Amino acid sequence: MFDFGLLDFVVLAVIAGLLIYFYYWKQFRYWRNKGVPYAEPEFFFGNFKEMFFQRKSFAHFIQDLHMQGKGHPLFGFYIFGRPALLLRDPQMIKHVFVKDFGHFVDRYAKADFKHDPLGSRNLFMEKGQPWRHMRTKITPVFTSGKMRRMFPLVTRCGENLQEYLDEIGARGTKPVEIRETMARFATDVISTCAYGVEANSMKDKDAEFRKFGRIVFEFDVRRTLEIMVIFFVPAFVKLGLFKFFSPETTKYLRKVFWEVITVREKNNIKRNDLIDLLIQLKNQGRIEDEGVDDNEKSNQPISKTSDFTDDDLVAQAAIFFTAGYETNSSTLCFCLYELSGAPDIQQRLRRDIVDTLERHGGEITYEAMQEMTYLEKVVSETLRKYPPVGFLDRVCTKDYVLPDAGVHVQKGTPVYVPVHGIHRDPEFYPDPESFDPERFSEQSKQARTPYTYLSFGEGPHNCIGLRFAQMTVKTSLVHVLSRYEVRRCSETPASLEFSTKAIILAATEDIKLVFRPLADGAQ
Repeated sequence: MFDFGLLDFVVLAVIAGLLIYFYYWKQFRYWRNKGVPYAEPEFFFGNFKEMFFQRKSFAHFIQDLHMQGKGHPLFGFYIFGRPALLLRDPQMIKHVFVKDFGHFVDRYAKADFKHDPLGSRNLFMEKGQPWRHMRTKITPVFTSGKMRRMFPLVTRCGENLQEYLDEIGARGTKPVEIRETMARFATDVISTCAYGVEANSMKDKDAEFRKFGRIVFEFDVRRTLEIMVIFFVPAFVKLGLFKFFSPETTKYLRKVFWEVITVREKNNIKRNDLIDLLIQLKNQGRIEDEGVDDNEKSNQPISKTSDFTDDDLVAQAAIFFTAGYETNSSTLCFCLYELSGAPDIQQRLRRDIVDTLERHGGEITYEAMQEMTYLEKVVSETLRKYPPVGFLDRVCTKDYVLPDAGVHVQKGTPVYVPVHGIHRDPEFYPDPESFDPERFSEQSKQARTPYTYLSFGEGPHNCIGLRFAQMTVKTSLVHVLSRYEVRRCSETPASLEFSTKAIILAATEDIKLVFRPLADGAQ
């Protein structure tokens, strides 16, 4: 009886193995049958082996596929057995992001509604009509008028950053680790603007908001697998094992959010921050947008009640915190690193800042920053060379035929755009490894192929918080460079290595720089 049972098991195992083999054999012929150039897959992993074993970062995985597909407008690959499509041609990107957006309205990434409510209900992860509705409601948060009113809160954080550098930098004699420094600054900005809470991270490295920022964006093997599933294998999120926000983080963010709202409403307190605006949305069903340019105004109908749930509101504050915290801090790190190695660019930027401030009586204002044209170029070039999110994802929501290529894209097919690859492609950016802000002169921008600068995405799904991100980064740079000369030292890495685990482009090692006060003659 034992031998017979063992034989049955062996037969079943062989049959199962053959079925799996033929499944992958069939799947891996998908792009060949469609006549689409593709990366040669490996059994089981497809083209995902290096990612699965965390040997490549998210950005560099997609960038490598972009380089493999050189000479082709689109390139097929496989996430395990799942066919996926990479768009390399700017015109195709335009069709997917703008002209035929109705076929690609959703991101492929997905969070579990039941087990990860803040992860699934925010503007980044929401799908279909609920996303359209939420986008319409939230858009007035980020008008230029709202940013102008929020600017004093960001400026106060910039002043705290100056004080911190004065203290920890020992007046230019002691190297400062800028990753942690800029993470603290970004934490303070987001906590005060999104939650109405003075996190005070510059003085307290163990501040609660800083702690939860680390939980979301410190990537060990488990956390990387979690994010990998959400962005590349989202069918598995329904198991409830993979969450964008942990239960601990969800509990904390809910608690802080409602505590602040309760105090605000009870005492009729206003700070011109995100909480004020979400209170409007909660009580009125809309966000007031009067006092801004006509082209920024929303066409929302006025309603006396909100159709947003409590977690809908908390989720927007939560994604504002996570999206702003890591992207802003990493952009500042890379920008200061590049400026420290390019004294001529740094000096020209400082001149732009100082001259503009002199015209405004020495005061750092929102209006003054809008006039700093070279600052705009420097920030844009930083985001070109180091886009925080190295790829953009979409899913085909209804069958579609790509113009010119004539390729039929089936409903459910994941589509990726290689932001990091395009930004480092010499076809679009000659000598892409060099840091050259003049790539963003008016003349250069007019000459550049459209849809090849994608740091904030394009079309209806572009980054809604781009004004806030630019304001935060620029405010920090103005406060730092108007007061310090940033230099490299013996502890500064000559080149940067990037984490193979983080979804946001991040250096693997500490970046130490020296901040020398300009009063010491650096000017």
